[in-house]
Amino acid sequence: MKIALFSILVLTGLAACTNNEKKPVNFPSHAYIPTNLLKENADTSHLVYVPIYSDIYHQDGSKRILLTATLSIRNTDLHDTLYLFHIDYYNSKGEQIKNYLKKPLQVKPMESLEFIVEEKEKQGGAGANFLVHYGGSSQLNHPVIQAVMIGTSGQQGLSFTTDAVDIHP
Repeated sequence: MKIALFSILVLTGLAACTNNEKKPVNFPSHAYIPTNLLKENADTSHLVYVPIYSDIYHQDGSKRILLTATLSIRNTDLHDTLYLFHIDYYNSKGEQIKNYLKKPLQVKPMESLEFIVEEKEKQGGAGANFLVHYGGSSQLNHPVIQAVMIGTSGQQGLSFTTDAVDIHP
């Protein structure tokens, strides 16, 4: 009887220690500033394509390594604010998976923003991509827009970058 009671107490204690709550993801690295500026009101606007690899194939192609991707947008202008109007994430089939912006954002001079595609996201695939629509004053320097992908498989670590490419809407 004492052993059964002791076992119940131990199991209850262990169950109480288990926390099934998901921990919040701590990104972005700082508070982003929403704006009411519409792309139609910007002096100039651009659309860029950024390749993202949410996974890559290895061995004979039947196995995948899931990757975490960080989309980095860096305002290289010393004086003018950059405005982000749309950041849309697409899978390998060209289907939109997610819109990262509820409202346009402003990116102050020399400020950087990042957006994360989590490793557990499996919809994107090896041909996933972002379309980033940005704009600002006619004198605005072009921002640096890149993606950084990282992942591990066993003791093997992978990391690589991709660059944005201007496209015409």
